[in-house]
Amino acid sequence: MVWISLIIIALGLDNVLDYPSISVAVLIGLTLFHVLRWLTNRGKLPPGPFPLPVIGNLHLIGGKWHHQGLARLAEKYGPVMNLKLGTVNTVIISSAAVAREALQKDSSLSSCRPLPNALAGGLNYLGNSVVWLPVSPKWRALRKLVHSNIFSPLSLDSNQHLRDRKIRDLILHYQMKSQVNFLAWCHKNFQGEGSLRMLCWLQKPNQRNDSRKSS
Repeated sequence: MVWISLIIIALGLDNVLDYPSISVAVLIGLTLFHVLRWLTNRGKLPPGPFPLPVIGNLHLIGGKWHHQGLARLAEKYGPVMNLKLGTVNTVIISSAAVAREALQKDSSLSSCRPLPNALAGGLNYLGNSVVWLPVSPKWRALRKLVHSNIFSPLSLDSNQHLRDRKIRDLILHYQMKSQVNFLAWCHKNFQGEGSLRMLCWLQKPNQRNDSRKSS
């Protein structure tokens, strides 16, 4: 608003227009800009409702049951529609036949996932992660390596005793911690750090802390 006021003063219109008129003109201009931008940027996107600034179409799927809101929109715009969730364009498929066609014939277009900002910051190993890499020769090589060395029936059978042991340890630890303030303990130990510790180091939740204290 400051730069608009400066332009008006520079043009000598400050004595002609009052601030309510300026505010209305700016609001109309921003609305027209948003509509024109929506019309020109649709490209090959499926049909969908007109999005509001900032929130997009979130107000149309609100309420207690989001799937009912999506079903109502699908009745109006068809089995393939585009919704803007905030500032992100999202294609919604509500037909089993269309979903099967999209996943089978156009799997390369739907297999990639956007990288969350929380992971894009300081994790430099994402370039070697089969989970976050886009479809590429490197991703196919890593997927083949994981399938043959980690998820093969022989590898799963050989590691079955480790999974059984960790399940028993987890149940035992739940029993011990359920005596006092169980919910607070779960929130503290299994919101990220505890789960990653168990998956990566195959240790009990407090075993690594005990080893640090002893050292």
